[in-house]
Amino acid sequence: MPAEELVERSTTIVLARVVKAELSDETGEVIYTFSTMRALKGKPAASFTLTGDAMMWEGELQDFDFHQDAKFWEDNSGRMHHDTDCLIHPTFTVGTSYLIFPDAPYHRKSFELIIRTHGEKDVRDKWLSWVEETIKKQNKAEMATPRKPSD
Repeated sequence: MPAEELVERSTTIVLARVVKAELSDETGEVIYTFSTMRALKGKPAASFTLTGDAMMWEGELQDFDFHQDAKFWEDNSGRMHHDTDCLIHPTFTVGTSYLIFPDAPYHRKSFELIIRTHGEKDVRDKWLSWVEETIKKQNKAEMATPRKPSD
């Protein structure tokens, strides 16, 4: 799925920081607790949890040079990968910020590491800036579309 469709289909998009990670004795999965830094789309809770895996390799810390690397912008690229069950099991690091698209099914770009959250366009993370601009464009297009009168 192209990134534009990911933004369009998502009801919630949130910039959040991981504040806690706990291993579930029952499932062996990690329960990550997030603190919302900024809602880009929808109304996320001030804090929320996601279940995922423990981080296993350094590639999961990748931010594609603040998402300026052309490789990231390929449709099938992102920090996360599909596992053998064809699902994405996200991993995170406590104290780090992520741009999160929490709606399932997860996308390879649903949980991108964001280091540069502020500043001018040439300083900020390119993925964060692109998502914000795409939301604005989609909102304008939605508002410009005439609605049919109800019967």
